[in-house]
Amino acid sequence: MLPKDIGVVVMVVAPLLLLGQALQGSGRRGSPARSDQPTVEISSVKISPERIRTQKGEKPNTATITIEVFHTPLGSDQSVTLNLGSYSSSPQMGVSVKYRPASQEMVLRSGAAGAVLGMVEVSEPEIGGNAAATINVVATLSKPSPGIRIVNDDPSLPSHQATLTIVR
Repeated sequence: MLPKDIGVVVMVVAPLLLLGQALQGSGRRGSPARSDQPTVEISSVKISPERIRTQKGEKPNTATITIEVFHTPLGSDQSVTLNLGSYSSSPQMGVSVKYRPASQEMVLRSGAAGAVLGMVEVSEPEIGGNAAATINVVATLSKPSPGIRIVNDDPSLPSHQATLTIVR
């Protein structure tokens, strides 16, 4: 009797396993992101000037960071938050700057694909006892509105970073 029962179990389970593999292969498992949903991403980060001084009386002692945010065509206005910070520095200790604003909401207007610029001021450079230092500035996106999704959001991507040199 036991061998007959095993045959029935195999006959019922095998088709279910095949159905599961077919669904998995077709991508119908879970809820993948819609490919037709508009996207947004950081496309470039630029600093001007690329070299600033720590001394308040000496110029330049501030810089402007321009971040280009690209979006695909939008059926309605969308928004995303732009964040700026320090990714790394050399030397690693005693180096800092202030970002104003460090975070800001960007409104993406409906219509054709395009780019929106975000501007951030860098000030109050500190390099400790060092004669010079560099900071890799990084821009990221967060908090997209429900009608858009962020792509290429790895902060280590070159399009997300720019280098600022600070001297005494």
